[in-house]
Amino acid sequence: MDKNLGRSQFRGPYVHVPLMIMGILLATRTKTLGFHWLALLIVVGELMIVIFRFIFSYEQAFMSDLVRFWYGALFLFASAHTLLEEGHVRVDIVYAGLKDRKALQILLERYCSGLQPAV
Repeated sequence: MDKNLGRSQFRGPYVHVPLMIMGILLATRTKTLGFHWLALLIVVGELMIVIFRFIFSYEQAFMSDLVRFWYGALFLFASAHTLLEEGHVRVDIVYAGLKDRKALQILLERYCSGLQPAV
């Protein structure tokens, strides 16, 4: 089996396609804004990398890249969701003593100027 892992004819149908199908099935089953399915896919991918590396002495660069892309997607989805819910992680030193209108004005100015809205 370890010799077959080096061939793309084996990797696609037996490694990558099942992972993609599992991700699609998990995503369609949950149908929520949560990205638990993507986190689970990352864990399974990392587990496969570890098993292939230490049991079969085989390292696959594409699989590692794929998992890194999933990490990036998870970070971007979580960032977009946080911005959508206005759930900034920040210390409200500046905004705590301000009225809502003034805090919104400062927030808008920071967005428009390209600065981070968090203080």
